[in-house]
Order: sequence, then C-alpha cells, then structure tokens
Amino acid sequence: MYVLGLDVGGTSSRALLLDASGRRAGYGKAPGGNPAAHGNAVAVANIGLALELALRGIDPGLVAGAVIGLAGGGALDRLVFDPMWAAAGLRVPPRLTGDLGIAFAAGTAEPRGTALIAGTGAIAARIEDGEPVMIADGLGWLLGDQGSGFWLGREAAGSAARALSRGDAGGRLTRLVTGALLEEEIPGTGIGEMGTGTTGSADLAGSTGSVGAVDSAGSGGSGGSGGSVEEMRALAIRLVVRAQSRPPAGAGPARPARQPGGGRG
Repeated sequence: MYVLGLDVGGTSSRALLLDASGRRAGYGKAPGGNPAAHGNAVAVANIGLALELALRGIDPGLVAGAVIGLAGGGALDRLVFDPMWAAAGLRVPPRLTGDLGIAFAAGTAEPRGTALIAGTGAIAARIEDGEPVMIADGLGWLLGDQGSGFWLGREAAGSAARALSRGDAGGRLTRLVTGALLEEEIPGTGIGEMGTGTTGSADLAGSTGSVGAVDSAGSGGSGGSGGSVEEMRALAIRLVVRAQSRPPAGAGPARPARQPGGGRG
C-alpha cells in the first residue's frame, strides 16, 4: 500500500510516494502545474509528468490515498485533469486542496499558526485546525502577489526598461535583467530589446536571480518598487494575524478563506 502527495505551484510540480511505513518509494518533479498561470493543457501535462516519475516501477493500483495541494485550483478543468489521472493507472480519487494547508503541515505539526507562500505568486494565511481561515493577498499577478517572484521580476524589468528609455544600458541590474529575459540585441548596446508582447509571468518570476545578484553585491534591489520584498511579505502576515483590526494599506484587507486551491505558490 502507498500514499501519494503532490505539491503543485506555478514554478514546479512535485509528487512524493510513500509506503505504509512512511519510507519514500518514489519522487517526481516537473515544471509548474498551476492552471491559472499556465493553462489547463500545460498544467495537467506537467502534473502528469511528475506523477509518471514518482510512480516509476510501482503498481499505481496499490496507491490507497492521494492529496494534491494545488495553487490556482479554482481554474482546474476536471475534464482535462481526470483523464490524465485515470491514464496514470490511479484508481483512488485525489483529495484536492490549496497549497496553504500543505505548506503549513510541512513545517509544523501544530494545529494553528501562520503560513506564508512566496513563490511565483504570494499569499499569507492564518491557519486553524490545519486549514486556512483568513488569507491576505494571493490576488494574482495583476492585482497583488506583492513580494512574489513575479512581483520582484516585474519591478526589476520596469527598472531596466526605464533605464533603457533614458539611454542608460550600462547598469548591472539592466544588463542582468535583459540577459535573463531577452534574446534580440539592440544595435550598439550589446543587450536585447525590451518588449512587452512575449514575456510571461513565469519568465519574470524566473528573472529574480538578477535582483538577488545585484543585492548581494550591494547595488540596491528592484529599483523603484513600493517597498522591499521583506516588507511586502511581512505586511501580508500582519494582515492575517490582525484580521480583526484595521489593516495597513498596501496589500488589501485580510479576508476569509473561501475555497481550496486559492494559493499562488
């Protein structure tokens, strides 16, 4: 008998298979499986790849239980997901939940506390009896996710774009960002042309290493953001901890958790 757990976010999809004694029997990792970020076709294919790797050499019919912590689960199309699950040979239906509860459970056995996820997206929650009861942010890349990988990448890209518009192509952050995101070179500059048509949220989130490289060298951070990454993440935590008081401006009010799969990991 085996149990299967999946942690699926915007950046990666991970599947872990354990036997009845709790020993690891299989593991698989694939690109992001958040359907809100990647669309259902790509997301489900990536989840399927993680499953395939974890189940290699194992009879999937022996899996007795499965839980999936899924960011963006509200966008999951079961007409796309269910055939993939069945094709993997799994007979047990998965329990779908959000990524907040599993993130909290991975860090502590305590029944209550605070969880913060800051991956491609960002969300904070107050946890009671293992489930989120109040959440802050997790509003998506367009309206929120402050302090997330995408937020940081967007701030860095904006700083680089403003520098290029001034004719300044020599800054370290500008060169790192354009090197991470762009391919076509601007004549006479040695760097790529900054455009808006093809760069997606995952691309921007993946460029955060450029900001980290500049920060580690003492050259400043995202260059124009409304606050540091730490400040944005701390704000979200304060909102869920102090949900009964008037929250500070910046990340929106804390709100009751509504449905599984609402995280932005």
